[in-house]
Amino acid sequence: MSQEQPILPCPVCGTHALMARTKFFKRPQRWSPQEPIRWLSASPSRSGSTVVFQLMNLFDDGATVKTHAIHQADCPMIFDIEGVICTIRHPYDMFASLLYMFKEKQPEDFCLNKDSDIVKKLDKELNSTLGLLRYKNYMIPLYSSMGLELCPIIFLKYEECQENPAKRVSEIAKIMKVDLSDDDIERIAEDHSVQKNITRIESGEHRTEEIKGTEKTKNIYFEKNHIGPGKGKSQGGRLPQEVKDFIFKNYAALFEEFNYLKEL
Repeated sequence: MSQEQPILPCPVCGTHALMARTKFFKRPQRWSPQEPIRWLSASPSRSGSTVVFQLMNLFDDGATVKTHAIHQADCPMIFDIEGVICTIRHPYDMFASLLYMFKEKQPEDFCLNKDSDIVKKLDKELNSTLGLLRYKNYMIPLYSSMGLELCPIIFLKYEECQENPAKRVSEIAKIMKVDLSDDDIERIAEDHSVQKNITRIESGEHRTEEIKGTEKTKNIYFEKNHIGPGKGKSQGGRLPQEVKDFIFKNYAALFEEFNYLKEL
């Protein structure tokens, strides 16, 4: 009598059983249902994901799904797509920025109990990012050894992209197989940045009436508070020590993978 095989949860999203094969289904685009979704933008909040989403739509109009947390329908283990882009920022800064966005509270006023809604939201999203790290570091090599191909993934660090916006453009263009000249990269980087988005908001340009593709999606998903307080980097260093200790304990793998300092 054969024994039942254990059901292993997907190490990326945890919402479906781990499958022996990949690429089960495609999803149609919203404005062009005859065309499939080809890209996934999967990043935690407050990590620069809006600019990345704008660029992805610029390079392949309307073919990107954006999420802050991977669900079954987004999971690259079974979702037939061409690539995944995930942005990441120092976890302390993400917590501080989301606190300001939702409650206009300063980092030093963060309380694990009173601000448990912030903790729950980012916990879900950062655990999704940890799942994508497992996907990159373990699942892609494992499936490759079995002759199965998973789509590629890149991680973009917020801090590096703020210092060098052209790097963000070139890395996204590379994975999306878009051929750009150096002049193209510089021009696109200047037109797609946090600073440019703030200008668009202040002028009202982001409230476009166009319906389809890039013109609809490039700017519609943000307002000024969505971008953040604009007070510079490393605001997370002002979080109470117990909050920083909590964050480091729960997401130590992110600190290690992306060389983030425990103390800011």
